[in-house]
Amino acid sequence: MEKEKLKELIIGHKEKFLSRGGLVRREIQDKIADYIPQREILIITGVRRSGKSSLMKLLCDDLLSREGVLENDILYLNFEDERFIPFTFQDFEPLYETFIELENPQGRIYLFLDEIQNISGWEKWLNRLYEFENVKIFVTGSNAVINYFANGNKGYSKERVEVHSQGRSLVMDNWRTLRGFGFKGFSKLKKKQYKGHSEQFRLLIERVKNGGEALISFGEIVNTTRASFGAIESLREGRWMEMEG
Repeated sequence: MEKEKLKELIIGHKEKFLSRGGLVRREIQDKIADYIPQREILIITGVRRSGKSSLMKLLCDDLLSREGVLENDILYLNFEDERFIPFTFQDFEPLYETFIELENPQGRIYLFLDEIQNISGWEKWLNRLYEFENVKIFVTGSNAVINYFANGNKGYSKERVEVHSQGRSLVMDNWRTLRGFGFKGFSKLKKKQYKGHSEQFRLLIERVKNGGEALISFGEIVNTTRASFGAIESLREGRWMEMEG
């Protein structure tokens, strides 16, 4: 990837990241703070749009305001940007060198890397930085996407599940067709749709006739109800809620 394009991405992503405001502080930040002085890589995972990037920005704000970290010591990149499509494993080192040249960091370097799983081989680069550089690394990643469309076009899958890992992907459409990308000897599997409904009703009728343990435990029902109330309270108060199992 061309050096000028790397510079453009480094500058643009960082400016947008640092200018982002209006986020509500989360209770988990204080717990994460205990791990920041340590060398280990901090990984934030979850489904898309679950707030991983927002949490990353809140952690960065703490570093700037509470720990006295300088902006020059911070690198932020979001690998969801389509401009990273031609980016490969070999571009990581030129990217890091370009950052050093641009910012001239003086202390410990803090790397905030969003959705880095999009680049195959990323873990090898981070491992080398972890072993040989004075860095603290924060990583977010989505390893799965679940879509359910009630109002989409009939020609598109109503239900789709995607799983991505180490340069390989699995995509299931409508619980009928499974396609693989990056797997040797496997590309597609198609079977009759089966969601388990008939088995659920069979077990329910069996319990009604013969008795036995509940198919869904009372504890699970309670936890689901409490989680629903917690979600409503979180929306009402504008903060994250901690739920005890």
